[in-house]
Amino acid sequence: SNLTAGSFVNINGVSDGTGYAVINPSGSTMTIKSLGGPINITGSNGSSGYASVNLLSGSLNSASDITVLANGFGGGPQRSLAIWGTISANGNMLFQSSQTGPTSTTGIDITGAITQNASGGNISFIANNAINQTGTITVAANTSAASSITYDATTGTNATPVTTGAYRDWE
Repeated sequence: SNLTAGSFVNINGVSDGTGYAVINPSGSTMTIKSLGGPINITGSNGSSGYASVNLLSGSLNSASDITVLANGFGGGPQRSLAIWGTISANGNMLFQSSQTGPTSTTGIDITGAITQNASGGNISFIANNAINQTGTITVAANTSAASSITYDATTGTNATPVTTGAYRDWE
């Protein structure tokens, strides 16, 4: 099923550790679309076995900003923030994962294509654990302001890996 809103989308999920906080399982395609405002997704999970935000198919499409925050215990087999579908926004994008406890898993795992449609729009990936972003990033031509793509794993260790996908800008 799909979720379309005229102004904004706010999704907040909390799990006590018995499941995912926010989930769209693989094979269950869903588009989350905001026609006039931002998309904000927050997932918090107290378990080491489940992801906080797990969107494994479908797409996120916003006429404004996209913010996805995942807070997890860490230490389990799951990544804290996983988005495998396509992502498109006309504003800034922030993907942030914060894991506490023993963290040997991936903080952010985004494999779908990302399209930044706004001149001067920024994309940030912030995690205290591994960042795995392998889809192609396409950004709008900068006609009014400079854009930035930031990968920040500075709160992890010197062994925290960052994997990036291809980059393409519109001319």
